Amino acid sequence: AMQLSEEQFELIEHLLPRQRGNVRLSNLQVLNGILHVAVNGCTWRALKSRCVTEGAPVPSTSAGSTR
Repeated sequence: AMQLSEEQFELIEHLLPRQRGNVRLSNLQVLNGILHVAVNGCTWRALKSRCVTEGAPVPSTSAGSTR
């Protein structure tokens, strides 16, 4: 599975917006989720069940959209 390591993420972290407020996911977790969806073509909803077993929460989709 395609996934960024902490070391790889540190190289691009400065290009991402700074996280503010009460966030449940790190930018690294979000990027790894996006990469998983891009590589495997699954929906966010399908990704949620994969990540729950790995202990990482997944962002909910807005307005019930899965695409």
